[in-house]
Amino acid sequence: MKGEGRLNIDRKILGVVSFGLLCALLLILTVNFSINTSSGVRAFVAGEAYWAKAQKEAGVHLSNYILTENPDEYEHFKSVLRVIDGDRVAREELQREHFDYDVVLEGFIAGKTIPMILITW
Repeated sequence: MKGEGRLNIDRKILGVVSFGLLCALLLILTVNFSINTSSGVRAFVAGEAYWAKAQKEAGVHLSNYILTENPDEYEHFKSVLRVIDGDRVAREELQREHFDYDVVLEGFIAGKTIPMILITW
């Protein structure tokens, strides 16, 4: 009779400890998922900002080239277009079923998105 009560208490303690460990594990997994998700969203937003800035700069340099016919403005225009083209190349490669990591990496480097991408990958 004495051993029966002790066994019951041990099972209760084991159940409470098991439940606590399960909750801690689920909390760790949830936090890890949310950190990775928010990091990916930040990288996406930063990439969009670089793309929008490049688009605006391309328009400015092209307008300046039209007005001044300065070849440096046209070269700046072409260099800014590389950012937009790099993002396009990386996006198109990522949409393939078996994408080439090096092509994606080169596209992100050209699109100036690489610092955020390395953090999330």
